[in-house]
Amino acid sequence: MLLAKATDSATERAKIQGEIATYQAQLKDNIAGASYAGSNLLKNGTAATDPTKLSVITSYNRGAGNAVTTGTIDIAFTATRLINSDPTAATANKGILDKVSTVSQRSILNLDVTKLGADATATPPLLVVPGATEADQFNNMLTDIESALSSMSTAAAELGASKARIDLQKDFVSKLSDSIDRGVGQLVDADMNKESTRLQALQVQQQLGIQALSIANGNTQSVLSLFRG
Repeated sequence: MLLAKATDSATERAKIQGEIATYQAQLKDNIAGASYAGSNLLKNGTAATDPTKLSVITSYNRGAGNAVTTGTIDIAFTATRLINSDPTAATANKGILDKVSTVSQRSILNLDVTKLGADATATPPLLVVPGATEADQFNNMLTDIESALSSMSTAAAELGASKARIDLQKDFVSKLSDSIDRGVGQLVDADMNKESTRLQALQVQQQLGIQALSIANGNTQSVLSLFRG
């Protein structure tokens, strides 16, 4: 699309830039909403002290002396960060989409097909897109887009691998919980059977005692004769 617009008029380029700007704004909104447990997986904050990774607790163990240990899966933000809002961050530490490339002197989020020259009023200021001709300049911009797509694929793979590990651990915990529930159920059933047997024995003893008293009451003289010797 960029190469096709290289020969278009300024009006046509403005139209296509309107579409690009819409996508850029949508990217920013989607990235801003990519939060989990209070941490944004795709965007760094404005402070240099912002966390550099997300730790997801995946195991819990209680050892000797009731010492508790936990296991985690760590997701490094450097591998998934699309935007780094920290103004003090070096260019190398910027996100995939806001990093200014040395190829086109543009980032994906400030790419503008209507501005191939320098623009000191832009935020951040824009340098001239390198290239002997406009076609070369658009080629350089296209190179950066392809590079960003490759980096985003790598970031997606990183998140996918972490998700797979979390899903495996979730499945393990679910099965472990089911096994514990079944074990507790079997213990309860065993205790109920034991108590039921004891109750039946007590009921039999009670019935025998009642029958013995009934016999004794019905044969008082015979019982007394036993004590007379």
